[in-house]
Amino acid sequence: IFKYGLPGVPKGGARAVTRQLDLAAKEAGVVIRKNTQAIKFLLDENSVCGVTLFERRSKKTYEIEAPLVISNMGPGNTIRMCQESGLSTGDNSHSWPLPPPPATGFKLQVLSPKSLIDHDSIMFCLDTKRVAGILQASNVDPNLASPGKHLLISHQVTHQGADWLKERELAVEDWKFLFGADFDDCQVLGSSNFPDRFPVNWASQGYDLREQVFAEQGLWMVGDGLKVEGLMMVEGVGANAESVVRQILGIEGPLPWEVSQLAVWSKAIQKRVRKLYYPNASLNS
Repeated sequence: IFKYGLPGVPKGGARAVTRQLDLAAKEAGVVIRKNTQAIKFLLDENSVCGVTLFERRSKKTYEIEAPLVISNMGPGNTIRMCQESGLSTGDNSHSWPLPPPPATGFKLQVLSPKSLIDHDSIMFCLDTKRVAGILQASNVDPNLASPGKHLLISHQVTHQGADWLKERELAVEDWKFLFGADFDDCQVLGSSNFPDRFPVNWASQGYDLREQVFAEQGLWMVGDGLKVEGLMMVEGVGANAESVVRQILGIEGPLPWEVSQLAVWSKAIQKRVRKLYYPNASLNS
């Protein structure tokens, strides 16, 4: 946190991110196929040259050829489909990369009549049994809650095979521990369980696969299993995607998020220097 700063939260949440991606794709002339699953890579010798798709509604299978393919279904699923399609690692001296462990978890959505967190990032919880962090999402986007109320979401890590009902009970206990009597006036709107089959992220934080091991064979990977070091959630995914695009296009130089972080560090250093040399100066000087 001291090095990279607190994580940001997009206005409108994940739904807003999806809508903006949809708009950007349409403006770029991209065709989006819904209810469609990629089931196999097409190969030209040992290079990826397209995909075989399965359309769930019509139950039909068809092929699309492409000069390169970008997968966002997670490193583990991508590696598995490479193996099933008959793709080798190229150089026999290289072995298949190990898929990172998925980030399984549980979320609790709570409506509060009063503000419980006074900032717009994640409140990290260090003395709870289960809850690792809580976000008051309505601080970022008031439209996420009814007028005068606040939407809060807690996050907790779960182990594979965990009983989600028990995890929910432990989450409520942590909420009571954190907020006391204020939680009595809150309403639990719902809960979300994310097992390893449908995880929070395809890689636990810090275990992301950061090498494009199939790039020379026409296959690139993006998504929440390849988050950039130091970043998490949407920021990590976004920085990874932009990094991959720049590598494909051959664009050099620092990424925008790296430039922004340099600006943050620069301001922090300037503030410390001013405090060191002018300890009695006012905050506005």
